Amino acid sequence: LKRIHRHHLLRAPMVRIFVTRPLAAGLALVAWAASQGAEAQASSTAGASAALQAAKAKVDANRANAKGVNDDSSNRVPRGLPARRLTGSDPWQPTSMLYLKGRKPMEHFGFIGFKDGGIAALNLNRSELLWAHEPLAAYGSTKAIHQKMGVVVTTTDSGQVQAWDAWQGFLKWERNCPGGVVHRMLDIGGADDGFGFACASEVEARTRDGVRRWATPPPNGTLFKAASAVDSGKNICALALGTGISPGVLALKLNSYTGAIMSSVDAPQAVVNVLSHGFFIATGGRLVWPTTGKVHSYSLCGDGDIAEADSVAADETATVESVQDTPGMFSVTNGIVTGIFAVAGPDMRRIKLVNGRATLGPVHGAIYGETGRWVAVLTQEQAGSQVRIINAKHGGDEGLALVPGSYSAAMFGVGERVVAQEDLGGNAFRAILATKTLDSVLAIQGSDVHWSRDGFSAESVVILSTTTTTTTFTTSGPAAEL
Repeated sequence: LKRIHRHHLLRAPMVRIFVTRPLAAGLALVAWAASQGAEAQASSTAGASAALQAAKAKVDANRANAKGVNDDSSNRVPRGLPARRLTGSDPWQPTSMLYLKGRKPMEHFGFIGFKDGGIAALNLNRSELLWAHEPLAAYGSTKAIHQKMGVVVTTTDSGQVQAWDAWQGFLKWERNCPGGVVHRMLDIGGADDGFGFACASEVEARTRDGVRRWATPPPNGTLFKAASAVDSGKNICALALGTGISPGVLALKLNSYTGAIMSSVDAPQAVVNVLSHGFFIATGGRLVWPTTGKVHSYSLCGDGDIAEADSVAADETATVESVQDTPGMFSVTNGIVTGIFAVAGPDMRRIKLVNGRATLGPVHGAIYGETGRWVAVLTQEQAGSQVRIINAKHGGDEGLALVPGSYSAAMFGVGERVVAQEDLGGNAFRAILATKTLDSVLAIQGSDVHWSRDGFSAESVVILSTTTTTTTFTTSGPAAEL
């Protein structure tokens, strides 16, 4: 395979693009172009290249017509953006993902966080690498990615917070949180340009450009353990655990604009116990944790009593997971069954029960990229990984974004995390799937694999396939765009 270079800085990754039956005509053209290219090479390399490029253009047109996807170059981020050169051993070990609707109708971008604290930006229409950053020293795994108005913020399990320009990839500001970041980024201020985050030692708010607006430490030598934005981002509620022999917990409510503590309530002993020794999450303004046969929640603001709901998925081995960008949705699983719950204040109800271990992911709307209407449910079926879309209010089935058996797990790995997006037509969904062990990222709609990427490797290969034939071609020079 011939080497392909992007922007003369970034080496093109390993890319596989699959096209199914509707593109039989395109396949024939590619095969014809390949044969013509072989004959022309002896006499005219330029002629072969022109024929190949014409075939590719025809395949592009067929793909757009078959899938309703406009891949016109005018919808891409302009070339020439500052790129980060990747160095050292292959750092492609995804640990988190974020979807971002672009500024134009058919722009779809993905941000991939990595085990070493790095980040990469992709054009999801064609898996094109836009920019990437590999830290000189490992910052720990990127556990969460948040975005607001063109700024992407990553947080790692070691407490590193970094803000990136979403379109050009340069670092805007960074902050190290001693003791770690206790929760994902807090979306505060509504349409304002603010970010909030809670370190163990303080809750802090910054502008998108990194100007520190305020920082509020926990009172009486306590440490923050959980936090969440409430009241449409106007306030932040947080739980602070004491550090003495008999620690208590304070439930605090802070003003998002000033950082002032508006109220302080002593939390029940059960909350003290779970923050000291248990497994918990914060979502939708509530602390959530499992016990045998039950799921419990308590207001991070200290409002009301502990609420509980029955759950067959909750036992001494159970874990709880929140849903990225979808406050109030979470799962409880013991590995045998998974309960999917919605919580709004003290009202907590199970909307669906699925067999096995399920991983939940956000689903973004086609027009604005909003979340909250649906949830993606990733499970492992006998035929392979499956992603089912369900209604976030009542758990009703909205269809499959990934049909089991659509790709080879031996070649690409087993699905580990997912984000999904609604098709522009409103009747289908596409899954962006990250796999474990083989660390692939795939874009799949139903049973149609659009593309896959498995690293920052030097070579690039494009594969067009049907159920009966497979044609492979490569080119040199500037990276081929399919």
